Amino acid sequence: MFDCAGLRIGDSRVVLKKLLRCVGVLSLMPLILISCQATSVHREEELPPPAGIRYQLVYIIHGDGSYLFHTADGESHYADRRVLNQAFRTAAALNSGEVFIFHQKPRGRFLFFTQSRDGKFYHYRGGEIMNKISYRRRHTPSLWDEEYAYFRHYRADNRTGPGTVEKPLLIILFYGHQVFETDGTEYHGSYPDEPFSTRELADSISLFAAPDESIGAGCVERAPVDLVVLSTCMGGTVGTLKALAPLSHFVIASPESLHLSHMDMSGLHRLEAWNGNDLQSFLTEVVWHTFTELTHLTSTVVSIALYNTAMVAPLLDSISNQYDEKLRNLELDEGIPLEYYDCIEDPLFPQEYGGEGVFILYRPPLFGRDKNKISHSGWECWK
Repeated sequence: MFDCAGLRIGDSRVVLKKLLRCVGVLSLMPLILISCQATSVHREEELPPPAGIRYQLVYIIHGDGSYLFHTADGESHYADRRVLNQAFRTAAALNSGEVFIFHQKPRGRFLFFTQSRDGKFYHYRGGEIMNKISYRRRHTPSLWDEEYAYFRHYRADNRTGPGTVEKPLLIILFYGHQVFETDGTEYHGSYPDEPFSTRELADSISLFAAPDESIGAGCVERAPVDLVVLSTCMGGTVGTLKALAPLSHFVIASPESLHLSHMDMSGLHRLEAWNGNDLQSFLTEVVWHTFTELTHLTSTVVSIALYNTAMVAPLLDSISNQYDEKLRNLELDEGIPLEYYDCIEDPLFPQEYGGEGVFILYRPPLFGRDKNKISHSGWECWK
């Protein structure tokens, strides 16, 4: 180590040499700091991954935007960081699975330098942290290419014999702002010109539901994702479910506004006690847990719905054409939905629909024009 202190008046040449060395060291400090901040920190497994992983949870936590909110006591919180801590606690409680947590952060700047690593990846297996890596978010050809690459590289291989694989339950959880069905620009604070609509969301999720030849010759194609949790405002629209239905057996979303604290999905720690049967009943209990937590936290509207995508398919098919036409007209106007409302209030919505495939818990806001609304169809429309 070079100590820049202790210079004394004496030999001017010695003093000059020490001064030049100090200036040289100090001039390198910004580069040293930037290098330290961009270094990947991870712990590679020393032993082969254990067999028999029962489930895999993939959290995509969007933090590249404004996520500041205040609780009733006036305390400030960042919603993405709060969700991140919830994900950590859930991951530590799950001993029979893997949890992949991706925190998409804003691009930082230090002096005149832009930090290239704007993502953080955390990998848990068996309740233990295995890897923690800073990475650069890739944006082409799919927005989640980098996240999927880490998932594919680090996930456990449940190979039980030549060419055979035991497929774990796969759950994708996305936390962020409302994902529009039309123009999705300005979604990312660091990349305002990059669109992120339901189209890009579905394309990103489809990576995890795509054929995967790397698993083994006996497993030509993965089944779709078992569950997608869409923790955003206005996630229960016809267009959003139409985009996600081919990719997942179940979707949990909110058809109304969602408080910035997002959905508390810590009920998923009950996967440890789940016997592997009747997934819908298990997810219904998770929805109850999430609904209860939100009603205690906020006085605004609370609506959490569980969609069985196979059961809602007939409804989506019956209104698909008129919905697509409405969406095309909206895109031509280059506008965004100005007003959202319960689809049951739309005369074009099938009035004979009896709620098949949707389990919804709803509490009206404690104030405002909708405070006397006692139920919701589970579907949100716009005009």
